[in-house]
Amino acid sequence: MKLVLFDESTLGDAESVTKRAKETIAKLKERGIKTGVISGNSAVADTIKKDLDLDYSITNEPAAFEKIAKKAGVSFMDTAVVSGTNDLAFEKAGLRIAFNPNCKAADVVMYEKDLTRILPHIFGELDMESMTKERDKLELRIRDMGKDVLEKKAALKELGNKKRELIQEIKIKNREANESKKLRDELNEKVKKLKEEREKMNELVRGLVAKYKKLKESAPKGDYKEIQKEINAMEWKLQTSVMEIKKEDAIVDRIKKLNKELKGYKELIELSKEIDRNKSSSRKVHEEILKLSNESQQQHEKFLQAVAKIKEAEAKMDELNSRRKEIDPALDGLTEELDSCVLKMKEIGKSIKRIEAETELKPKSERELKEEAKSVYDRFKKGEKLNLEDIYMLRRFNLV
Repeated sequence: MKLVLFDESTLGDAESVTKRAKETIAKLKERGIKTGVISGNSAVADTIKKDLDLDYSITNEPAAFEKIAKKAGVSFMDTAVVSGTNDLAFEKAGLRIAFNPNCKAADVVMYEKDLTRILPHIFGELDMESMTKERDKLELRIRDMGKDVLEKKAALKELGNKKRELIQEIKIKNREANESKKLRDELNEKVKKLKEEREKMNELVRGLVAKYKKLKESAPKGDYKEIQKEINAMEWKLQTSVMEIKKEDAIVDRIKKLNKELKGYKELIELSKEIDRNKSSSRKVHEEILKLSNESQQQHEKFLQAVAKIKEAEAKMDELNSRRKEIDPALDGLTEELDSCVLKMKEIGKSIKRIEAETELKPKSERELKEEAKSVYDRFKKGEKLNLEDIYMLRRFNLV
């Protein structure tokens, strides 16, 4: 390259120019390469030209690129344009370098804001060897990163599978917990109703017992069997004996009195039987309560076990999420670096192709041809097969 044009954004501004810009311009001048700046403001362009000791400055007007190239006496193909914000007639420049990753017209895109990194691309040397080495390093790095990316993606896939398993387990345990809770609550509701029923029975028994005690206090103290026996004897006597009316009336009165006493005994007996029946019913209800309470407790324990399993699965899920939080940023970083390396590889590939094309187009000097002829002659002496072009070269330098 014989001329390098910068847009002002890559060099600095009217108040200050970057240190890297000064270093870059100095290196270009050492190689005898002319430099210029294009700006939207002529005063800014002149200031930068003065500060950096550039050869040219011009405002960013139509045909600005052509004007400076013509003024410098260089062809478009020998001119490089370095841009940070606009294309600066990129289509006509021999080398187009952009500090803007969105610029599709660029031959080279720079991702580091270090102006000195354009020098290898500007200098026709662009040493092929160092670029090849850098390309090889990038290939190794890309391969290593590719492995890391695959490993991390595999780890994420494994985490995803484990999460799905845990989610399924949580669903199952949730269903079990809900079923156990439903059964437990239904049993508890039955127990509650049975307790209410038992309490009513117990309340009835307490009332009957109180009534029994009160009735017993007013009941005659005699023997129930003796009273019944006496009644039977007097009734038999009335039926089989002839007696005075007065004596008969006395026996009848006595029978009435004894029957009244006997009636009190019968009420106590019936009351006692009723108390026993209600106590028996209450005991049966109590037994049912105990049975249902036991079943309820079993369902509650199943519920607690399911909840414990859910918490255990959720803890594992949190652990998996924590591991994913570690892997995701690392994978993003690797992917970003991988993309950057691939872009750099493409840049280097473009540069290598351009140099190879320039090398093919550049005519070889007589000295270079003679050295090449000697190399062909050495191959000929070793018995290697030559092509027609090789034979013409040997004849040209009278080597055969």
